Amino acid sequence: MIENNTKLNRKDIEFILNKTVINKPRTIFYRLFLLFSGMYFLFVCGRYLTAFVSLKKTNYLLGGVIFFIIGALLIYFIFGLKKYLMYVSMKKSNMDLERYYKIGKSVFVSMKSDDMNIENTFNFNAFVCYYHVNESIYIKTKINNSFIVLHDDKYSKGSYEELIKILENNNICLGK
Repeated sequence: MIENNTKLNRKDIEFILNKTVINKPRTIFYRLFLLFSGMYFLFVCGRYLTAFVSLKKTNYLLGGVIFFIIGALLIYFIFGLKKYLMYVSMKKSNMDLERYYKIGKSVFVSMKSDDMNIENTFNFNAFVCYYHVNESIYIKTKINNSFIVLHDDKYSKGSYEELIKILENNNICLGK
C-alpha cells in the first residue's frame, strides 16, 4: 500500500504541457504559421519603407510602421505561446487542491479544498505509461490524456521505488 499527499507546482504543469500540448504537430503548425506570417509582414514593411524613401509619401511610412508592428507581434507570439499556455493551465489546474493518492490493487485519488471534494478510483488498465522526472512520478491516463502526479518526497506510506515496482508489475511501462 502506498500513500502520497501532494500539490501541483509549476514544474508539474510545464512537464504535462510538454507531453500533451506543446510538442503536438498542430502546435508546431501554429508556430510555423505565425513565423511565416510575421516574416511576410516584415517583408511587406520593407517594401513600404523602400517606397517611402524613393517617393517621400507619408502614407508609405505609416503603412511600413503598421506592417512592422504586426510582423513583430506575430513573431513575438511564437515565443509567448508557451508562457500563455502555462498561465492558462495554472489557472485551470486547481493548483491549490491537496491531492491524496492511495495505491494498492487500484488507485484511489482524492482532491480536496475548502469548497470542493473530488474522489475517483482507477484500475491499472486506465494507465498508459509513467515518467520519473523532476523528482516526481507522472502517470499518464487514457482518460483525456490526464496525468496523476506523485512527488517523491510526499509519501506517507511506501516509496517511489515500491510504486515503480507496482506499476511495472501491472504492465505499465516507462514512457519516452
